Amino acid sequence: MTGPRRETETSRETETRRENPFRLPHARAGQTGLPLRPHKYRDEEGYYVGIDRTEQSLAEFRQEVTPEDVAEDGRLVLITGREGSGKTSLLNRCVAWFCAEAEGTAPETPPGPARQRTRTIVVDLVHEDPRPASIPGRATEVCRRIVRELGKVAQRGNWGTSFRDRIPTIDSRELLDSVELGHVHLDISDLLVDLEDARAGRFLLVVMLPGCLDTPVPEVTNYLRWVRPRLLFLMESSSFEGGHLETRGAGVPPLVLQVGDLGSTDGWLFVRNRLTRDGTELTTPPTMTEETMTELMENGISIARLQRLMHGVYSDVLAGGQPTTEITMDEINKFTRRSWINSPSRNGGGTA
Repeated sequence: MTGPRRETETSRETETRRENPFRLPHARAGQTGLPLRPHKYRDEEGYYVGIDRTEQSLAEFRQEVTPEDVAEDGRLVLITGREGSGKTSLLNRCVAWFCAEAEGTAPETPPGPARQRTRTIVVDLVHEDPRPASIPGRATEVCRRIVRELGKVAQRGNWGTSFRDRIPTIDSRELLDSVELGHVHLDISDLLVDLEDARAGRFLLVVMLPGCLDTPVPEVTNYLRWVRPRLLFLMESSSFEGGHLETRGAGVPPLVLQVGDLGSTDGWLFVRNRLTRDGTELTTPPTMTEETMTELMENGISIARLQRLMHGVYSDVLAGGQPTTEITMDEINKFTRRSWINSPSRNGGGTA
């Protein structure tokens, strides 16, 4: 009788232990530090936590960048902050809200008179790393990608040859000249107007640009010249520390949003949210205390690093043979030491 009873108790204990609460629902194996992507996966909107000024920056974006304003004037948004501070997650959240608001699918959109039918086209280049190191070279590559993506959208939408024929070919001299003259986006803006005439609806183009170079002011200034009606550009920079952005030729000035550093209590707010967000009790093992997180945050840590660290610690503990009731600083330090010892750079390997 003791054998079956012990087996049943072990089974119940396993059932009450949590899964890794720091794994994002759409992350593949090995992806531990991905930014949230609600513009692709709507359910990830529920994973945001009100820390490091993100809520204030999102509120500012929603006030300053409306679909109506973009349709009339266009806009460029620059998100700044330290490496790993959550800039890309905020950028993705801004895009998700803007598209939902433009298309009338945002849950908080108030009832009112029927609005013009709007469709958004999103070109995501955030993780692209154009080979050219020069600003004109990077701009040319970005334009190639925008034109290519518009061609794909036109092909999928069966919009007819008249629209597709107006998109310049990827390697044409016409496209390269347009990039050098800063006129290609005027052409694209006109294309979107023609498309509205053909499809009886309004089209807005949202371009998520690659991150800035180490000297962001000239690059941001260059993209500002591309702003036209119906075009929204968003980009991020870890090295922007203020400075004069030349707005001559741009209809509206850029909106600069800042993501701050984590405060002393932000770490615990983040961890508590993850431990309880699916309805699991905070006391369900393995748990963690506010005191442990306060101690961890004393040395300063970014949200990206905190996410990777907590994901790794919980994966390590949950995969171990011995059940752990509470994750302490000792467990965190052990994991950190093992990770450092086994890292490619520690063992003479490079990082891709």
